[in-house]
Amino acid sequence: MTKVYRPPVPRLDRNRTRIETGTVRAVTDWEELTRLGLYDPHSPDAADRRELLEYLDAQGVTSAQMLEADEEGRLTFVASDIAIRPGAATLTLAATAERVGLEPATVVRLWRAAGFPPPGPDGPVLSDQDAEALRVLAIAVTVLGEDATVQVVRVFGTGLARMADAVFRAILKNVDNAYGPMSESPLEAARSSTMVNTMAEGSGLLLDVLFRRHVLGVSRASAHMTGTGPEASDLAIGFVDLVGSTGLVVDLSPTDLAAAMSEFDALSSEIAADHGGRVVKLIGDAVMFVTAVTADALAIALDLVAALAAHPVLPGARAAVANGLVTMRDGDYFGPVVNLSARLAQVAEPGSVVTDRAVADDLDPARFTTVDSGTHVLRGFVDPVEVRTVR
Repeated sequence: MTKVYRPPVPRLDRNRTRIETGTVRAVTDWEELTRLGLYDPHSPDAADRRELLEYLDAQGVTSAQMLEADEEGRLTFVASDIAIRPGAATLTLAATAERVGLEPATVVRLWRAAGFPPPGPDGPVLSDQDAEALRVLAIAVTVLGEDATVQVVRVFGTGLARMADAVFRAILKNVDNAYGPMSESPLEAARSSTMVNTMAEGSGLLLDVLFRRHVLGVSRASAHMTGTGPEASDLAIGFVDLVGSTGLVVDLSPTDLAAAMSEFDALSSEIAADHGGRVVKLIGDAVMFVTAVTADALAIALDLVAALAAHPVLPGARAAVANGLVTMRDGDYFGPVVNLSARLAQVAEPGSVVTDRAVADDLDPARFTTVDSGTHVLRGFVDPVEVRTVR
């Protein structure tokens, strides 16, 4: 049985009047909370509500913050929300723009590109920390231009939104009482929500280190690239398709299906990294990856197909690799070579890795052998393609 994490937190004493934190706090002002409609001593859930409110008070949450959170249906999580947010909103849009040296319209454009609702023109809408982040983007605008900076921010925002969702779902699944509807009480849900704070506190260092290493990896990989410019290069593109994945949908529960696809994602990413490649994206039951060296791409495909063949839950797979000039944009890849690899994977036999004749003829025979697998008419290609199975 998987062990769940229960975060250590301050405990209420039996009289529910003080918090054991090493110092004595003033007793919660119940008359004030009752007047605001936050507490009803005659309610059937009054005891649970009292515990929750006293815990929030011990965390420094004000009655005004409690009231606002209660109106939004997030009273249980207000302490976590306050701790994780990058400061309170104290700056207007105009003040922020003046501080960072950008036009208000540019600030709005960058904020929307990051994936957030546009800050309104009136009232405090951004924090000091928000302004410091925008100051960095103002430098980027000077160096890269506004359009390029907006596009980079859009990529960052999309990636970070996915990361945030993944971390949050992992906490809900693995931390005891983190999922509110299944928690022992609102108090326990509030306590467990502090795990989000814990993850956020270390995220700055984590993202900084990982991002720097990924930039270094891209820089090194670029040394192997040849092409016509910064957005076009000769690369190897691979696709690996699960065979019979429809059976997974039928046979597995939603939870088990999610776990199986996570395993597919993990296997793909780890094997690609082992050979100096990178998973570009999952597309349904297929994965697309890229490398600068064709032999490495074939090694990824062969190893991943072998790993899936031996997997106790995931079905087998088929794969293909093609190489040539591709267009690169925002971490994704486009062009006929990408389409060729995807179409080749569709004609591969289960458990096999295929490529076209041009790639096969250029392989090191001491490392790879190929077998003629016929000529196929592929969707989107005028001329038939000679297919070779790689071993």
